[in-house]
Amino acid sequence: MLLVMIWGGIWSVGISLGLYEFTDRLGVTIHKNFIGSIFIIGPIEEFSKLLALITSYIFIKNELDEPADGLIYMSCVALGFSLIENYFYATRTADSGYLLWLRLLISTPAHVFFSAFMGLAFYTLIKQKKGFSILVISFVYASLIHGLYNGVIFHNWILIFFILVVKFSHYWTLTLLSYATSKSPYRESITKFISNNKPILKKGIECLNCGDKAEKETYQKGKIHFQKCGNCSCFVTSHNSIYHIFHHFGSDFRVLTDHYFKERYSDIIDHDKKYSTLFKGNYICEKSKNAYFFLDDLHSALDEYNLNLQKHIEEKWWYPKSLLHYSMPQLEPVPQNAITPKNLPKPILRDLAFLEKTRKSDIPEETEYNKSLQIIIFIFLIMLLIIFPFVILFWEEYFNH
Repeated sequence: MLLVMIWGGIWSVGISLGLYEFTDRLGVTIHKNFIGSIFIIGPIEEFSKLLALITSYIFIKNELDEPADGLIYMSCVALGFSLIENYFYATRTADSGYLLWLRLLISTPAHVFFSAFMGLAFYTLIKQKKGFSILVISFVYASLIHGLYNGVIFHNWILIFFILVVKFSHYWTLTLLSYATSKSPYRESITKFISNNKPILKKGIECLNCGDKAEKETYQKGKIHFQKCGNCSCFVTSHNSIYHIFHHFGSDFRVLTDHYFKERYSDIIDHDKKYSTLFKGNYICEKSKNAYFFLDDLHSALDEYNLNLQKHIEEKWWYPKSLLHYSMPQLEPVPQNAITPKNLPKPILRDLAFLEKTRKSDIPEETEYNKSLQIIIFIFLIMLLIIFPFVILFWEEYFNH
């Protein structure tokens, strides 16, 4: 990665300087405004980074074995480009230290956010020998968002719009990273993690399913920790750990609050006691901030969650239908000694079936209306992005006169 950062950074800066020189020889004046940013600066710098990634292929061709690699190596090129650019800017000002730190904190991450999409598109094109349209779309996106970012800076415009540009590019990068991770052949399931790791006996969290407080076998990985109840064989964990489980095994690096359903389930015995859930397959007590789950239920929920991440990208209007190949991963076998809802007494199974039916009826499915609304909003945003620079120029022209 260090080699790609250095090589890609040098090549991308060199190519961009050459393109700027070529543009100048053509007699094109690069104005530091929205028009110049969107139609010249953004395309030149993003095209330079893409070419630099292509020249780096000789170093990384054996390393590109999962979609996230495309994002990572494109980010390395963007990082190298930004560091060299920061140095050039810093050496031209009196307060070079302040400017350097400011650009390291803002401009460097922004360059990574702008270009990451092209890395995923490049990987898709290299590995599947098709999907050139995605590369074109990713380049247009990178050029547009880069141009808007520069335009806001050149015009010293309101801070809120600057934050929106950076925030949007950051969110889209996390979305792409989540998608790429969900497609990884090396993605580890929670069932495989349990079967491949030896638990440690620790002080037990009270089981919300049966009330057992004894010591329990504990599985831990970073911020993820959960315990297997020896009495009912379900797993207990904390509220926060459920989120980390979905971040890691569910491959989603974004904020998950939209998938949190508060007090959706009633307790089987005490119907006044409510449980919340993150997506599905787990039960969270708001009072104790603890949770429990059955392994096969959560495993299925995480597989479905990963599939939804793939559909979120692959059902976009711009995604080539020839590349559609997502499928639900096969459910891995649960250990024979695990007790699941299928093994529970019939009265409890009836209650669970009723709760699942109620839960499904509460979750609205995506309708044609929602899809049409998304298309309308998308068209509106594109029109706004196109018209906005002209509004700014008119505004400045009006006040200058």
